[in-house]
Amino acid sequence: MKAGCRVAGVCVLVGVLGACQTPPKTPEDAVRAANQQDTEEVHTELVRQMIAQRKFYAARAHLDALALEYGETPEILLLQADCMRHLGEVPQARAIYQTLLDGPYGAEAAHGMGLLLAGDHLDIALGYLERAVNLRPTQATTRNDLGYAMILAGQYDNAFRQLATAMELAPADQRAPRNMILLHYVVGNREQADSLADDNGVPEAERARLQEQAARLVASQHGGLGGS
Repeated sequence: MKAGCRVAGVCVLVGVLGACQTPPKTPEDAVRAANQQDTEEVHTELVRQMIAQRKFYAARAHLDALALEYGETPEILLLQADCMRHLGEVPQARAIYQTLLDGPYGAEAAHGMGLLLAGDHLDIALGYLERAVNLRPTQATTRNDLGYAMILAGQYDNAFRQLATAMELAPADQRAPRNMILLHYVVGNREQADSLADDNGVPEAERARLQEQAARLVASQHGGLGGS
């Protein structure tokens, strides 16, 4: 049986696959469909802004509303998992990310999974973050997070390449430069760290915090290798 829509406009298996849609019958129908899509995109963008502002409970309320209106689309599920991750609902977030790994939001799901697991399962998290970078090579945020995870894992050369790439992909984003400064402190390149901090206007208090973090990382990594 051929996939497609019947002559009368009824979609074959539309309830199961959603592969076909009846085309708009009039210009008014087309405008109405476009407005509905615009409304959904505006609403999901609002949710993304809420997540960026750490308004996770409000974001989840809006996601519930979106799911009622449009169904649990992969994008809505991804944003739900992101909220769960931030709120510490690890098993729930992990289960959702897992279902999305092989779909259109696979890169974002792998990124979220990497962030979710980095605290307790760094080796596994690195694999997911590398997968996300491979799927979205120009995504600076993912490269920055992979670079930071590589610092934690003691993979300094690889971390440098990821952070340098992130800095060039998104020059206005200050996260990668700060992680690069941290990396320089970790490996003892104080001059390069201070120069980069000067170039990016990093205040003295933040430089001191990065130096303290670097010292803790060096101590913990040496301890993991059998040091005191």
